[in-house]
Amino acid sequence: MALTTKWFGLLSNNRTSVTLSQTLALVVLLLSGTSVAGYLLELDALYRPIANGPATNPLTAVVGVLLAICLFSSIKKQPLLVMLCAYISLLLVSIRIVDVLFFTNNAKLLTLFIHDYTFEDQQGQTNIMGLNTALMLEAVAIATLCRLYRFRIASQLLSFSALSIPMTAITGYAYGVPSLFGEMSFITTTLGIILSLSALLANANQGIVRVLLSSHIASRVARAQMVGSYLFAFILGLLVVQSFMHSPIKSLISAFVVAVSWFVIALIGIGVLIQDRADRKRRLTERKQRQSENKDLLTQLLSRAAFSRKLQTAVTRQRRYQHALCFLVIDIDHFAIFNQKLGRQTGNELLKRIAKTLKTNCRETDILCRYGSEEFALLIEVKTPNGALVLAEKLRAAIEALQIEGVTETYGAVTVSIGCATLSNAISAETALSNAEKAMHNAKCSGRNQVVAYEAYS
Repeated sequence: MALTTKWFGLLSNNRTSVTLSQTLALVVLLLSGTSVAGYLLELDALYRPIANGPATNPLTAVVGVLLAICLFSSIKKQPLLVMLCAYISLLLVSIRIVDVLFFTNNAKLLTLFIHDYTFEDQQGQTNIMGLNTALMLEAVAIATLCRLYRFRIASQLLSFSALSIPMTAITGYAYGVPSLFGEMSFITTTLGIILSLSALLANANQGIVRVLLSSHIASRVARAQMVGSYLFAFILGLLVVQSFMHSPIKSLISAFVVAVSWFVIALIGIGVLIQDRADRKRRLTERKQRQSENKDLLTQLLSRAAFSRKLQTAVTRQRRYQHALCFLVIDIDHFAIFNQKLGRQTGNELLKRIAKTLKTNCRETDILCRYGSEEFALLIEVKTPNGALVLAEKLRAAIEALQIEGVTETYGAVTVSIGCATLSNAISAETALSNAEKAMHNAKCSGRNQVVAYEAYS
């Protein structure tokens, strides 16, 4: 089970799925090429595997080659080749569909080896591209064009639709019901299944295919349900059909089994897609919640709780490598007055501007957080305690130089008081942070708009 899950997980990787899609395209190229070789070498078994049964028409083989080239080629590197082969395939198959609908015979004029299969028709052997084959190839061709033009969900739906046709033919061969496979030979049936799977895997990183190949429990259950329901319906249908071996109702039962199987598969697929979307919304909500716990929503700095968690990691690193760590606690002077006179909205804008200024003047390795309503805390790694004072003075000056509309022109410069404290092996991080707070309060008591080190007055 674990190995199967890992295998499906690899398939959901875009590069792996594209590689497998190209491999399947090569198999289609081989099967189509084998049929063409059968006509060249006059070996009936290469394009008509069942004696007196349906044959793979030359036009089917040619379109198979073209679509295999489409799926094997890279859309990014060879878009013109993909487009050309897809449109030619679409044109050839569309001509055949028009022939079926309007009882014309234009496709024969475009087909290689026309004398070979015209002779076979005269002998009563079926050798035409049936409507089921034409619809299957048409769906794959349009799916390829949808992938080229980035309509990936539409491409997947068309590929699923194409896959249902040869799978129905397989059921017809298993049940011995010619009406289910019509003029589709066993080689064409096999080619169609591989071709449709190749088209599906080319878009495996999106939509329902991505969901079904996922390693999530819901996806694993859905895969098991699809396979189980199809096998159950197939085997049950086979048993029932055997009991109506010579009855005209045999075809109806077979068609009913096929319809029920694909209806259940579609229902399971839609269900798991809906569940996946709900799970993605839930995971997105949880991620946003975790982010809100880690970040202060107003300033987008670390929250106090997240700062405490990062603090523990930094202290462990400091103890191990003997780095010098310093705390800065920064408090906005007279912030309550700004809030009272200018309103909370202006106060919030003031907080955001100061937070942005602090972040701009800090290094990426520094740990900055919103510590209180108008307080910020900063943990920095320095070579000497004096380096912390230099940075603190730089931050104080940068904030004092801010020009804030609606504030500085009326009330003067916004200033901050900063306290510094060094973390040593002799004291804990909590004590060092508390010392920085004490230094900050001392700075405020000493006239504000200044930097005070804890060691300077302790």
